Amino acid sequence: MEDIGGTGDAEVLGNFYDVQEKKRWTEVDDIFLLTQANNERPFVQRKDATRAWQATGWKEGTERFLLLVCQHKAHNESFARLSGVAEDETAKTKLLDDLMPLYMDAIVNKSGVPTSDAAIKATDTKFIRA
Repeated sequence: MEDIGGTGDAEVLGNFYDVQEKKRWTEVDDIFLLTQANNERPFVQRKDATRAWQATGWKEGTERFLLLVCQHKAHNESFARLSGVAEDETAKTKLLDDLMPLYMDAIVNKSGVPTSDAAIKATDTKFIRA
């Protein structure tokens, strides 16, 4: 490698490997993050959600949590298509099963779409044929 801005090869490679190591998440890290998210529920905050995530102490916690939620949703959809296949239950999947409804409810509540009485009545009414 050539000298970039006065840094030597070893320093550049060392920084590169440090960055790569920080991006690796283990199963234990995921379980710890999900447990902490379940206890503190920073995604429920209407205001200052960023501060709530920062309070958990995980710098990349928000992005990783969203990635885990998306992966779990896709995983559940793929297992819904399969019949007669036993799903593997791990601590991670159990936590995600608990957190998914809470997270989806928080998204609906944050969207600010008020549920009107007319909308509730429209969904509750049955169609009668004349």
